Amino acid sequence: MLEKPAHGWTIVRIGENEIGAASYLDDVPLMCLDAFITYLGPANSRGQHWHFLPFGLTFDAEGYHFGLAEFDDTLYVVHNASESGSLVTEEVNAEELMLDRSAYAADVVRALAKECAEDISRYMEDWVMWEPAMDDDTPQEEIAHRRALLSSKVESLRLLLAIQPGC
Repeated sequence: MLEKPAHGWTIVRIGENEIGAASYLDDVPLMCLDAFITYLGPANSRGQHWHFLPFGLTFDAEGYHFGLAEFDDTLYVVHNASESGSLVTEEVNAEELMLDRSAYAADVVRALAKECAEDISRYMEDWVMWEPAMDDDTPQEEIAHRRALLSSKVESLRLLLAIQPGC
């Protein structure tokens, strides 16, 4: 879902399809982890495929925004990069995530959450240094705190995924 961050940008993908480039203006890893944890958490669950609040996640691409939005049990890619500035939506193809085409939105979100946790873990040190304020002069305590925060949230997300059916 999230490619290795470089030069203040990360590519966001669903399967092989790039949905946009997210800027350092957002704390992308924390934003993603918090969105998935909130959606999959017990306070939002009404059963295997139903949630009280729909999933939503928006990324800043410096000039336009893009993201994911759940509506009527379907997950959509949404962006406002059209000539008119109006919203453009496209249904997420669950098959891109090795799911059945008719998969519930919750199953698609779970698959993306799993990919997100794996991607943040894979590039942990890059994500630790993602924030503009983080550089070679950043105190080691701050770096350690951010690493611990990201690791803790990745672990929380993995635990939620482990106790729920699907992925």
